[in-house]
Amino acid sequence: MIIATAWGDIDQGGDMMRLSVSGSGVRLGAGLRRYIDRRMHFALGRFTPVIDRVAIRLADVNGPRGGVDKHCRIVVKLRAHHGNTITVDDHDENQYAVIARASVRVARAVGRAFERRRARRIYRRQHVLVEDGGQGMS
Repeated sequence: MIIATAWGDIDQGGDMMRLSVSGSGVRLGAGLRRYIDRRMHFALGRFTPVIDRVAIRLADVNGPRGGVDKHCRIVVKLRAHHGNTITVDDHDENQYAVIARASVRVARAVGRAFERRRARRIYRRQHVLVEDGGQGMS
């Protein structure tokens, strides 16, 4: 079963972030869909302008046998960074717990990607100023 939803500040001309959820051996009911929407919006909402799409794949690896078998993979495709993709995988006994932990991890990973980009821009700007003798960036 595949569910697709989207969120964004459409009324004010904001960007959309496409969210697709798919599952294997997992029942994707309305409650779980709402939970995923809420967690993704909370974790990635501030990055909406630079995220093209988010794909979430849930799986019950062991089926009815139980154990640490709930798997969650979140793949974030960025608009910026020349289309970089960030992927996070996690496992847990509880599907809600694995979604929560994976969403926190993917938010941290996206934040790090933007911090690295910002640091590179600052580094380049400083080196251009040094090479131009401070004349180039007025």
